[in-house]
Amino acid sequence: MKNLEKEVDEAIQFAIAESDAKLVGQVGVDSGQIEIGDCGKVQFSVPTVGGDGVYPIWDLGDYIIIEKNMLKVMELDKQARADNSDPS
Repeated sequence: MKNLEKEVDEAIQFAIAESDAKLVGQVGVDSGQIEIGDCGKVQFSVPTVGGDGVYPIWDLGDYIIIEKNMLKVMELDKQARADNSDPS
């Protein structure tokens, strides 16, 4: 199962990087859960991996992705900065 999770994660990261994905916002979490709803009613909630933090929201056209693992988000951001600063 871990191998499948890694493949799915890589495919999602590829889709974000290679598509016209737009970072449309961030959701702040101070309860350890991201909640989605309308008109003041929570319809869905999912716990975050690292608890509280600010999580990016990506719009991929037909899909919206909310990254819920802050440590992974920070690591990917660090890697992206390193890749962009590589002069070769």
